[in-house]
Amino acid sequence: MKSVLVTGVSKGIGQSVARKLVSDGYFVHGTYNTSKIEAESLKSELKNLEIYQVDFSDRKQTLKFLDSIKDLKFDGLVNNAGIIIFEKFDELKIENWDKVMEVNLHAPFILSHGLRNQFSSQGGVVVNIASTDGLTGSFASLSYSASKAALINLTK
Repeated sequence: MKSVLVTGVSKGIGQSVARKLVSDGYFVHGTYNTSKIEAESLKSELKNLEIYQVDFSDRKQTLKFLDSIKDLKFDGLVNNAGIIIFEKFDELKIENWDKVMEVNLHAPFILSHGLRNQFSSQGGVVVNIASTDGLTGSFASLSYSASKAALINLTK
């Protein structure tokens, strides 16, 4: 059975991706951060889903998670987990900037790089979920727009 890691499976796009992959015959390893109830509910619904709690804003947790799955093989990775913090330029806090960059840019890079030797012998697929804000920018979510623009560029 093919296996895919999907970050941020508890809600929205990540949950839809997990459902579709499982319905197509894949085993999904999914992460969540704070939405434990939603993640556990999805796990009880989908038999081919394993869930892991990871806060990707904490680099140590990201690296510890990578280490915990070092013996698994994957056919794909969907970097979906993301955060947005709304704040105007004059109110921007550098710690919020750092947190958004860690989750939206650094974690996808770390996971993609860290799993490069764990993809199946036929190769693996990496999908990075970005946003139109990465193309247009935003006055009220500078860090989010910048992180998604960088993710688009990293993907290219």
